[in-house]
Amino acid sequence: MIVTKRYKKKVTKVIVILGGIFLLHVLLIVFYGVFAKDTKSDLIVILGNKVELSGTPSKRLRARLEEGLKLYQEGVAPRILVSGGIGKEGFDEARIMATFLSDRGVPVESIIQDNHGITTYASAHNTKIILEEMPGSSVTVVSQYYHLLRSKIAFQKAGVRTIYTSPTKFHIELRDAYSVVREIIGTYYYIFRSYEVK
Repeated sequence: MIVTKRYKKKVTKVIVILGGIFLLHVLLIVFYGVFAKDTKSDLIVILGNKVELSGTPSKRLRARLEEGLKLYQEGVAPRILVSGGIGKEGFDEARIMATFLSDRGVPVESIIQDNHGITTYASAHNTKIILEEMPGSSVTVVSQYYHLLRSKIAFQKAGVRTIYTSPTKFHIELRDAYSVVREIIGTYYYIFRSYEVK
């Protein structure tokens, strides 16, 4: 009976500690993303997301595009890089994103398409290559608030030294709970993995 009580206390203590660590990481990711601020840079990078079967940007992708468009109109950067891959729905995310922006007044010559940005790491790697072929070295990365910390780590590892991040308009969805947990795992994976893009 005594052993059982001691065991329960130890288990409870471990659970409390792990819960505290988890909560700390959640707060770190959320606070970094929510309070991230944009500033003048050389290139706005909008990270891709799902395109619906109808061929239109998903709600999350549209939020990213609208934020990137707003930053461009405010003069944060003279060019926009749209980076995404070809999703399971069969659409080229970068092309859909570029069309969305050009339909809203962004000159085609101000939009750079990267259709090999299948992961955040790949987008960062491709951005580095693109920056080497144009003047400037700073980028403003646009994504949802919970994705920004991992994005910054990826871009830094790719050698993009000057990075600013800008969250989409803040709103909470039920799916965010899954996304935040995924970002905790992904952030540590990005921190400890070696930099390479196949």
